[in-house]
Amino acid sequence: MWKSVFKELPVNEQIVWVRVTSVYGELAQAQYNSSNQTFTTTLTGVVLPVYQVSRWKVL
Repeated sequence: MWKSVFKELPVNEQIVWVRVTSVYGELAQAQYNSSNQTFTTTLTGVVLPVYQVSRWKVL
């Protein structure tokens, strides 16, 4: 089930599926960092601030 970052965030260092707000339909695996509230994609290392992720889901 997809979760909104406005209602719930993953636990620190958890790897999840994310959907980016500006990219329709594309999924990426990313690891969440609670200290700076970012998701880092596991494949390419792109860092996404939490506000750029529209939804996330546990693997």
